Amino acid sequence: MTQPIDIFTVTGKLNKWDIIKSEFTLGTPVGDIKINIEKCNDMMLNEMVDAMKYRRTVEIKVVEE
Repeated sequence: MTQPIDIFTVTGKLNKWDIIKSEFTLGTPVGDIKINIEKCNDMMLNEMVDAMKYRRTVEIKVVEE
């Protein structure tokens, strides 16, 4: 099994949740990034809400498998 290749990583805090648009806003040092959550499972959604509620830092990795 091959390891995924890390293309880039984004780190920040989730500072907004737009339920109607199904997206979170991740505040980063280089600006805000919108994260679409339409296809997230319930566990992932709960983790993101929890991270926003408790102001935890979130790390999102974009990888190529």
